[in-house]
Parts: sequence; structure tokens; C-alpha cells
Amino acid sequence: MKTFKLRIVTSRGRLVKTDVESFSGYTTEGSFQILPDHSPIIAILKNADFSYSESGVVKGIHLEGGIMKFKDNRLTITATRGAAV
Repeated sequence: MKTFKLRIVTSRGRLVKTDVESFSGYTTEGSFQILPDHSPIIAILKNADFSYSESGVVKGIHLEGGIMKFKDNRLTITATRGAAV
């Protein structure tokens, strides 16, 4: 199964660094899902719960104050705060 790199960093340090099959959640424009080979995107994230699939297991994370950038099968998220849910 195809994957892409996910990196989530908060003001307290790195929260997640792994390969995932998908990532979904909410931007200020609405809901989204990122899959491998997605078009490049930069967006402001809502304070919300997000989910990602890692090795077929869905995991949850709550993020606040985030910005995401997806390019070349790398999703980087910088957030003020974050915690697993």
C-alpha cells in the first residue's frame, strides 16, 4: 500500500513522525482527506480532532492553531498544541 510521510510539530516538540496511508480533518474551508500523490496544498487547520491511518490502524489526534503543507508526498503540520485522542 502506498504511503506518505507525516510530521506533526507543536510548540513542545515533535508529536508525530511516521509513514501513513491517509490523513483527514478540517481546514477553515471545510473537511479534507490527503492520500498519497495528492496535489500540493497549504491550508490553515481548524482546532479539531484529526485522524490518520498508519499500517492499517486509524489513530486520532487533536490539534490547535495548525498550518499544514503537503508536497512531494510529505505532510508537515505545525500546531500550537496537540495530543493523541
